[in-house]
Amino acid sequence: NSKSGYTIFISKSPLTLSGKDYYLYSLTYLNGYQGLNEKYLNILLLSTLMAACAMLVPAYAFVSRMVLPLQKINEVAMEYGKGNFNIRADESHKGEIGELGQSFNFLADRLSKSIKDLTAERNQLQDIFDVISDGIVVVDNRCVPVTTNKAIHKLFERAEKNNMFTERLQLIPFDDVWTDFEDCIKSGETKTRQIDNRDYAYQCTIIPKYDSADSTKVIGATGFFRDIFEEQKNERFRQDYVANISHELRTPLQTLRGLIEPLSDGMVKKEEDRQRYYQIILNETMRLSRLIDDMLELSKLQSRTLAFKTF
Repeated sequence: NSKSGYTIFISKSPLTLSGKDYYLYSLTYLNGYQGLNEKYLNILLLSTLMAACAMLVPAYAFVSRMVLPLQKINEVAMEYGKGNFNIRADESHKGEIGELGQSFNFLADRLSKSIKDLTAERNQLQDIFDVISDGIVVVDNRCVPVTTNKAIHKLFERAEKNNMFTERLQLIPFDDVWTDFEDCIKSGETKTRQIDNRDYAYQCTIIPKYDSADSTKVIGATGFFRDIFEEQKNERFRQDYVANISHELRTPLQTLRGLIEPLSDGMVKKEEDRQRYYQIILNETMRLSRLIDDMLELSKLQSRTLAFKTF
C-alpha cells in the first residue's frame, strides 16, 4: 500500500490435512526490506559503472593499437586508389600492423616505379607518334576518337570544311571516311580509300583494332591518312616530262636519219655540203646525248639514289 507507506508480501501454498485440501496463506510486511533493495540496486549500479570504467582502459588500448592504425592504413589505401603514391603508411607499429604498413609501402614503391616507367614509355611512344608525318586517328567501338597525333590536325587544311558542327568532321572532314570507320568496326576488314580533288589528294587506310583478351572481338579501329597531293603532282609532272622527252628524242632521230641517208646514198657531192651535214649530225648527236642524260637523272631521282645539289 503506497499510500500507507508499507508493503505486504502474500504467498499461497496448497496443504492436505485429513484427506482434505486446504490453502495456507502467508502475509509478510516488507517495510524493513525496502531500504535494503534500494541499497542493493545502488551497489549493483555502482559496480556496473566501475566495471564499465575499468573496461575503458583496455578498450582504449585496443582502439589505439588496432583500430586507429588500421583506419590510417585504410586512408593510405584510399589515396593509392586516387593515384597518390607519395603517401606512406606508418611502419613503427609492432606486430602485424607494422608488417601490414611495410607491405603497403613496398606496394606503393613498386607501383610508383611501374607507373613512372609506363609514363616514360608512353611519353616516348607519344613523341614517336607525333613525329610521324602521316595523320593517325584511333577510335573506340562507338567510332569516337580516343587518340590522335599532331599531324592529323594539319593534314586536311586544304580540304573543304563542310558541316563542321559535328566534332568528328572537324577532325576528318569527309563523311565517307567515317563510314569506312564504322564498316571496319562492324566487319573487321581493312578499308582503303583515295580522295582526289583539284586542290588536294589523300590516301586513307583504316584497320580494325582487336581486344587483347579476345582476338575475334573488334574494340575499335585505327586510321592512317597521308597527303599524296604533291606525289600526284610530281607524278603528273614526270609523265608530262617523259612525254616531252619522248617527243624531243624523236626530233633529233628523224633529223639524223634525214642527213645520214643522203650521205649514205652518195647524194651529197660537194665537200662543203658534207661537212655541214656532219656538223648538224654532231650537234643532233650531242642534243640526243643530253636528253638521254636528263632521263637518266630523272630515273635516279625517282629511285632516290641522286641527291639535289644547292648552287
